[in-house]
Amino acid sequence: MTFKKYKSLFLLTLLSFFFFGFSLKTRMLSTDDILLRSRLAISTVRNLNYDCSFVQKFAGGNDTLKTKATIYMDLKSRDTLLGCDMKMTSQFTFYSIGLKTELFYNGKKNISLNHTKKKATIDTIGARGSGKPTVNLIKQNFPTADLINHYTEKKPYEPFFKKFTKITHLSDEKVGVYTCYKLEILSMEAGKKKVVQLFIDKETFLPVRRIDAININNKIQYSDFTLSAIKTNNPFIKSLMSAPSIPKDYEVDYFRLDRY
Repeated sequence: MTFKKYKSLFLLTLLSFFFFGFSLKTRMLSTDDILLRSRLAISTVRNLNYDCSFVQKFAGGNDTLKTKATIYMDLKSRDTLLGCDMKMTSQFTFYSIGLKTELFYNGKKNISLNHTKKKATIDTIGARGSGKPTVNLIKQNFPTADLINHYTEKKPYEPFFKKFTKITHLSDEKVGVYTCYKLEILSMEAGKKKVVQLFIDKETFLPVRRIDAININNKIQYSDFTLSAIKTNNPFIKSLMSAPSIPKDYEVDYFRLDRY
């Protein structure tokens, strides 16, 4: 059973009821069962906010990037850049450099604040400013780790079902307050073996942690993204996602895009 067969949320719901019904308590879920139910759970999420921690180790180095953040996401299916409106406050350490930042995006404007250096960057659609930052530049200002992308993808986990990908159901594991199914996905990327560990909360079936690791010239490069204090479908989310004000003494750079 693979997701390629299921083309609509209605069909997914019927299939879920058929496959699972009242037998969940009496049988072990397969990896397909877990990912299918998680996909269904994600499809009900309209918005979410959470705290997160992110650690990234580059090949040949120590843990070089560590981030603690609070993030708000209002999902937008028509947004092709991030798939959501987003606001984030964060503190991160890059080697010995510590920065406090604030980021905002609403499909029309992207604001990046560096409170440590008292600088701001505004990407907007309009006549003010010059230059066209690439889409990648804007996306790099946000924590677009694959775990977050699962919440905005039209078909979460679809890449896991490519040919030569192996999925293993490991022992359950705690992630903070969440007791999780732990899946390991082995695949090949540019001729190198990639290992993904995905942790899915057993109660809500929402993904709460993802670890990616790849061997590059016998050196491991990895990223570890973990969510906590997850809240979904808050009717007041928009009031919590207002654009940040920029202090008058901040240096501001303006950029213009044709469109997002």
